[in-house]
Amino acid sequence: SMLFMTLGFMAHWMLGTHIEEFQSFSVTLASQARMLFGEFIYASSADEIEGVMLLMYWLYAFTFMLVVFFTLLNFFLAIIVDSFAAVKKDEQDNLTEHDFL
Repeated sequence: SMLFMTLGFMAHWMLGTHIEEFQSFSVTLASQARMLFGEFIYASSADEIEGVMLLMYWLYAFTFMLVVFFTLLNFFLAIIVDSFAAVKKDEQDNLTEHDFL
C-alpha cells in the first residue's frame, strides 16, 4: 500500500496539471485502482500532452504496471510454494512406502 501511495503521489505531482485523471491525489488513487483492475492504461486526456510530459506519462504507466505485475506474481508464487511445502511435508510423514498392499 505504501508503494501504491508513492506511485499515486508521483503521478499527481508530475502529471496532475496536464492529465485530468491525476488532477488531485484522491482522483489519482481512484485512477490507479481502475488501472489495477485493467479498466484503462491510456488516460483519455493524455492525447493533449506532448513531448517530455507524454514520455513521463508512459514511464509512469509502465512502472505502475510493472510493479503490479511483480506484486501479483509474488502473491501467486507464495501460494504455490506454500502448497508445495504442505504436500512435501505430507509425503515425508507417509510411512507406508514399501507396503505391498
